[in-house]
Amino acid sequence: MRMQTVIVFVVAISFSSLLTMPLHAEVAWEDISRGNTQVNTLLIDEGSQDVILAGAGRYILKTDNSGKSWTLLYSIKEGARVNALVFGDKKYRRLYAATSKGLLYSHDGGGSWKTIFKGKNSIEGDCSSVAIVPYGVILGTAEGLFISYDNGRSWHRQAGKVGKCRVRNIVCPGTDSNYVYVTCTSGLFARKDKTAAWVELFTGQSDEPVEEGTEESLEENNTGDNFALRYLCIDEGDARRIFLASSRGIYLSLDKGVTWSRIPSYGLLHQDVESLLYKKSQLFAVTQSGIFRYREKKWEEVSWRLVSEKINCIAMDNAGVLYAACEKGIFKGVLGEPSDNREDGLLSCYLKNEPGIKEIQQAAMQYAQVEPEKILRWRAQAQRKGWLPKITCGVKNDNADLWHWETGSTTKTEDDALRRGRDSIEWDVSVSWDLSELIWNNDQTSIDVRSRLTTQLRDDVLDSVTKLYFERLRVKIDMDALSIGDRKKRLEKELRISELTASLDALTGGYFSDSISRASP
Repeated sequence: MRMQTVIVFVVAISFSSLLTMPLHAEVAWEDISRGNTQVNTLLIDEGSQDVILAGAGRYILKTDNSGKSWTLLYSIKEGARVNALVFGDKKYRRLYAATSKGLLYSHDGGGSWKTIFKGKNSIEGDCSSVAIVPYGVILGTAEGLFISYDNGRSWHRQAGKVGKCRVRNIVCPGTDSNYVYVTCTSGLFARKDKTAAWVELFTGQSDEPVEEGTEESLEENNTGDNFALRYLCIDEGDARRIFLASSRGIYLSLDKGVTWSRIPSYGLLHQDVESLLYKKSQLFAVTQSGIFRYREKKWEEVSWRLVSEKINCIAMDNAGVLYAACEKGIFKGVLGEPSDNREDGLLSCYLKNEPGIKEIQQAAMQYAQVEPEKILRWRAQAQRKGWLPKITCGVKNDNADLWHWETGSTTKTEDDALRRGRDSIEWDVSVSWDLSELIWNNDQTSIDVRSRLTTQLRDDVLDSVTKLYFERLRVKIDMDALSIGDRKKRLEKELRISELTASLDALTGGYFSDSISRASP
């Protein structure tokens, strides 16, 4: 009996040590909120990383000691919230706070505040972002973009689409503060200076939330009622590189928005990216699943140990410490180096004889017949159709010589009688080409519509199979954490694994189980 107890204890310790190994990037998160919750935005003092401002619900807070204690700077009216905080100068004395009830301004570092923009109605007064440029203050609201050239005494709504759309964020490159990017749900706009016109660089569609294939064209991705732009950030070292978050992934431009390419989304569980951060040559993305860091063409989660469901904003200080403004408070984490070797060693215990996620995604696309190559084949076949001729065949009977009059000797039998002649049959074959179809034909319109539907279906299939695959992996890990005597919970976990396996088989045509059977000894 004593030997059995020792064995159980050793097994439990082994499972415990195994489960403490990280599945994702190793980050130690610390709660520095001191009870403050509903945090929407953060602002870090670049001159002193101990100084942090936060917008928590309707309160503006400040810490001078990296979150050990917080001071209340200002409280807005009940029901309002602070959406963004911005410094107005390099001395960090002037402060701007974009709130759901207007724009606030402080000239003394938060000691006193006044409202400098209210809006004509509640929608126009819902301020989402603010930026300071040499010629004034640029304000983004839920009902358009406004500029003040006299520090808030008067405001000018911008003309065109940018003056009517819902603004998500405003960014000015550090190397050229006159250049401004404005991200709206319906499009990305930019202008070079005060006198230049606003230019639309990227088009979105709506504000409704919604994987990825690099083969898909941008036209297929940024169309549809559920596509919207979310956030923009700039490479601090190269202002030409800009990153754009959308409801269907992240795009990169290397020439200030003239051309775009899609960033691979492998490892990013949700395509709807709420915000981005690029600092110290690292790209971070915030989705409903957590915070992800982009490294070596794949995403790794850095919020694995972060105890909060909703993440509203992230920021980083000059020391590389990452801060997260969350529904449950403010957290800071020290980023570690990627633990690829440890991750592979741990996952190999659970993925032995099982196919990888890429293999399963490919099998699911083939089973659903939604591979990206299918659309390319359609278009190539439609173009080759123009080389094929139109062949027409015809057959005709000529009745003119069907009967004739017989003449000759009067002694000949059946003389002067009508006789049936030979049938006269005519036939023809014609061949024609419509060379205009080599450039465009009506099938292209049908293909465009079907390609959009195929792309949406592929997104749904890949999203479902990815969630099921990793949910099955998590259940297997949870089952290992159970004690040997907990038979009921273990049985529930086994049933859940069987259910997830059946769901994966349904999406892959049985490929998942077949692959396991072939790999098993």
